[in-house]
Amino acid sequence: MVKKIISIILSAVLVFIAGITAFGHETYRVNDHAGILESYEVMELNEKTREITVNYQCDVYIVTVDSLDGMEAWEYNEKYFHENEIGYGSDRSAIVLLLAMEERQYDTEWRSHL
Repeated sequence: MVKKIISIILSAVLVFIAGITAFGHETYRVNDHAGILESYEVMELNEKTREITVNYQCDVYIVTVDSLDGMEAWEYNEKYFHENEIGYGSDRSAIVLLLAMEERQYDTEWRSHL
């Protein structure tokens, strides 16, 4: 039991460290505001998105929300992108996958230097 707890704590620390960008800002690439993912799923997805960022110089974010607050999915995603000032490098290359549970809608927002 103690080994399992230590393993979980170490995993959480590694995910936290992996979320630090070259500029020293914290980035959580998986933001499960709707609470639909298990903690291990968030950790696995964070690792996969980190790998994509390292390999392709493009941040990838996965965002879940309960509601779009009366907006269209694309509007909410655009707002999320700008309000959180996300993206890789000076051109802010990024892909954001938004999942809205109440409206059962999704959207992808992307910015790229390619």
